[in-house]
Amino acid sequence: MNAGNAVPTGTPATLIPPGAPGQSAFSFLRLPTEIRLHIYTLLFKSRLPVYPQVNGLPADDRARSGFSKGVVLAMTCANKQLSNEVTHFVYSNNTFRLTLAYHRDWITQIGHKNSDALQDVILVGGGRPKVAAEQLTAMITTLWKRARGNLRQITVHDTWGSLHSAFIVRQLLEVEKERPWRLFRKLQGIRIDIPHKIAPISDKPLYDKLCSVTKATVTARFHTKDWNEATLEWGPNGWRTRGQVWLQVTEEEVVN
Repeated sequence: MNAGNAVPTGTPATLIPPGAPGQSAFSFLRLPTEIRLHIYTLLFKSRLPVYPQVNGLPADDRARSGFSKGVVLAMTCANKQLSNEVTHFVYSNNTFRLTLAYHRDWITQIGHKNSDALQDVILVGGGRPKVAAEQLTAMITTLWKRARGNLRQITVHDTWGSLHSAFIVRQLLEVEKERPWRLFRKLQGIRIDIPHKIAPISDKPLYDKLCSVTKATVTARFHTKDWNEATLEWGPNGWRTRGQVWLQVTEEEVVN
């Protein structure tokens, strides 16, 4: 079982099912860990990237989530151990779509323990290069401060279709000057979604450098639309955009 699915142990929560007096109590937390994880997966593993909520407002004009927030709330109120298990599972097993307008408030709202459990995030930005650079730097800085402990996958997604892949890579390299990428100790991959139909082969030296600095696999992908059900398909490692992988650089390739 990987660290992202680890379930803490503690005093079991006891639930008394309806029935005659004296009926045996059922303890959900005495179920085997594998069964509880399977139940959590059915309830709380979203099929699509999650649009976080800030003070009851969606972090986008379309709030999407594959799990019921009412169920999450009910289970987190039932018992301290159950609360810890459910919240850890939700934050460590879903992909969260973050935007400049709401990312900092949301990460602050969920608390350091939960933000540090994040493993997979999509950073959404766009617009003119100067604005996009500020957006990307702000979001990476927030992750560096509050969510770098277990982060494994970062996707940078250009929604406006105005940025070149080399621009995004250069901005990610700029972060290194003040926020060392090596402190994202568990980072495995950085994916850059670009809407251009020309493979960025000439940018490979930049991708090599980013891979060397981050120690993560760096991938450029062709992607034309926003994250929604119509433009996603299920792959062996989770949801991915429909489109061509233009370029991928691994640490082994850079070292050799």
